[in-house]
Amino acid sequence: MKIHHLLALVLAVAGVLCATPARADHPVTKTTYTYALVGELPLKADVYSPQSSPYGTQRPVIVFVHGGGWTCGNRDGYGGLPHYLAQTFGVVTGSASYRLAPVTDAVIEGGRIVSPGARDGCTEGTFPTEGLGLPQHRAAFPAQMVDLKNLMWQLRRHADALQIDRKRIAVVGASAGGHLVGMLGTTRELAPDAPPTAAGALLHSQPDAIVSIAGPWDLRAGAPLSHPSVPGILRNLFGGEPTSAQRTAASPITAIAGTPVRFPPTLFLHGAADTLVEPRQSSAACAVMPSCAYGAALIVDTPAGVDPHDAMYLLQARFAEFVTFLAVVFGAPP
Repeated sequence: MKIHHLLALVLAVAGVLCATPARADHPVTKTTYTYALVGELPLKADVYSPQSSPYGTQRPVIVFVHGGGWTCGNRDGYGGLPHYLAQTFGVVTGSASYRLAPVTDAVIEGGRIVSPGARDGCTEGTFPTEGLGLPQHRAAFPAQMVDLKNLMWQLRRHADALQIDRKRIAVVGASAGGHLVGMLGTTRELAPDAPPTAAGALLHSQPDAIVSIAGPWDLRAGAPLSHPSVPGILRNLFGGEPTSAQRTAASPITAIAGTPVRFPPTLFLHGAADTLVEPRQSSAACAVMPSCAYGAALIVDTPAGVDPHDAMYLLQARFAEFVTFLAVVFGAPP
């Protein structure tokens, strides 16, 4: 059954995530973990764990993946949202760092990209932290996927200690982060050390649900990515001029119907007037995906003065649909 058919049932289910009984004020503990070490570079994730939860020790997880053109951003990009969701609904949330792509069209000074006025340069609030912006720590695609798959393996490997449910992990990504969470959905890769058992089969990299906010799911030539900064952004991502094969392999839309892997339920949010990543990116991906929530991408009109690529505004505008989607995929607490 398609997920948008199930969405009609959620309002009749008492006690699910979006219903009043599930809302509470759960004290939250924030812990920063190093989930991988790449050379001397620690990759970290902030985990927000409620001290009580209606889900007991099988708490669902929401992982946030920041955007920033693959070259900028940090795990603080979602502000207080991860803490709020953990506190309000008793779920575990997290926000992760990953290796950033090299920069060819901007100047790097002290780990910060200096490119005034350019969308492919870092702006205030998106400067890389913890050494991730230094040239020696940057890496071209698919390094970002290597890191995020490692994160998914670590969450499932340590699920008992974290008191989370290995089968209820949602990922949320905006802009470049929306692309990366889409790519996570295309494979179900087992951890290298996963034993050949039923328990080992749970140590895979695929999320159980995806929320893509203004994410580019089609990087192929001719796709709706006509902003003049896009060629430079893609050169940064791939570490040079990408080939047609590279652009196709890095496009989640090409894998939706082209692989035997079941694609997770996915919610698309997009600004109607977005010119950096055109809304047709989300609409086209949803159109070929049986598991697209609500049966259509949620296209959001933005008032004058609001950036239509602003992920936090888009989430705020459709927060009810966002929470309802998670209610369906997570199910009711026991």
